[in-house]
Amino acid sequence: MPEAFLDQLRAAAVEAVIDDTVLRKHLQTEGFAVSDSAVRDAILEDPSFQTDGKFDRELYDRLLASNQLSVPGYEQDRRRSMMVAQFQQTLIDSAFITPELFRQ
Repeated sequence: MPEAFLDQLRAAAVEAVIDDTVLRKHLQTEGFAVSDSAVRDAILEDPSFQTDGKFDRELYDRLLASNQLSVPGYEQDRRRSMMVAQFQQTLIDSAFITPELFRQ
């Protein structure tokens, strides 16, 4: 690969890490949290980990292992994504427009 392309990839990766770190810090500061039971419930309800409509622990472990993920690491990632979704929902819920903007 051309060096310029690799430099762009590196810069994008660094920017993504910085964005993620700043967002996580903001969510913690603002008190966003996801309980252990909410994370567990989300995993149990995820069709990716179900066989015949029921959570399959063996499938869960196998899929995580095949993707080189640990259970605690996956659960932490899931918690973070749920916190981001919670934050996004607060933005959506707080969005409003004035009657003037609506008419325009």
